[in-house]
Amino acid sequence: MPSSSSSFRHRDIHRDILWLGAHKTGTTYLQDLLSHSATALAEAHRCYIDMQSFRSLYTRPLLYPSQSAPQKTTSPDATVPDAPLLGAKGTTAPLLVPPLARQENGQIDGQTDAQARTAQASYLLFDENILALVQDVVHRSGLYPEGAERALRMAGALNLEAPDIVLGIRGFAGYLPSLYCEVLKSMPFLPFEDFNTAPLTALSWYDVIDRLQAAFPRSRLRIYRAEDLRGREEALLAWIADLPVAQIGKDRRACPQSNARQSNARQSNARREGFSHAAVTALHQLYQQAGQVSPADLAACLQAHPRNASDSSPGRTAYSPWSARERRDLELVYALDLEAIATLERVEIWTPPSRKDRF
Repeated sequence: MPSSSSSFRHRDIHRDILWLGAHKTGTTYLQDLLSHSATALAEAHRCYIDMQSFRSLYTRPLLYPSQSAPQKTTSPDATVPDAPLLGAKGTTAPLLVPPLARQENGQIDGQTDAQARTAQASYLLFDENILALVQDVVHRSGLYPEGAERALRMAGALNLEAPDIVLGIRGFAGYLPSLYCEVLKSMPFLPFEDFNTAPLTALSWYDVIDRLQAAFPRSRLRIYRAEDLRGREEALLAWIADLPVAQIGKDRRACPQSNARQSNARQSNARREGFSHAAVTALHQLYQQAGQVSPADLAACLQAHPRNASDSSPGRTAYSPWSARERRDLELVYALDLEAIATLERVEIWTPPSRKDRF
């Protein structure tokens, strides 16, 4: 274990946090909640960048340059945009030094003591697109086949050494259809069977975590199950950021208008789960008849067959392409996966509080 004189990035108490998703594990609402926990994060010397800013400044230029607009860099050899990591969006947290400028002693020439203390804050970086773009998650070899390499490249470019790695996982029976519906929002239509190219034997969160462990041999991996999350988001963030639960989302609760936005965000997040079963069925039928599905066709199907999570009538619930036997097989694979993950060293699995003990 590094001594106390080592770089602040090695400290167990305040390691940097690299949150990698996964997609469709509550990430949108969690990111919004973090942005409204700015005061508590700043007081704890944790620097969180809102996801859209981080994605535009770092993820796209570094990992997906063909999809990024040209940006100014510090030199022809620079690998990261010439922009500092900022405090949470809309906060008064002071700017931190650019990641490539952080020195092993935690201080840069010319800094005041106060600036040096600020520079010793840790980063909480959260973007599910680090592991892969949503359309590239599923491969015949498994999930996120290049994810560990991408995460390691990001950590190296930002000078993160042995960060805590956070990953959300989800049962495959719900995860794959939800991921598929997310792809339909931004990509040309393709049938589910063409999207779901991974055989049953290749579906494994254990493999994803094992590759991340190999890429980050000195990091702690912190895992949560999306099934445990709903209604306990604050408790999860408190566990990840090492903050009191009451401090999570405090900035939003202090503003009555924000309380209304929080309720709307929860409802919006529920709607983001995916298209209705009837809508996706209609899209498949249209594709079989016409050979293509236009954006207008997509919008029309969604309007004609809205999803309603509280309505259990046929077709109104989330898309599910499985037979009863396929669902049982997927649930068994996930259960065995969880048992295997629990045996790994350097892995912590979040135990959610009971509903009555949330606050």
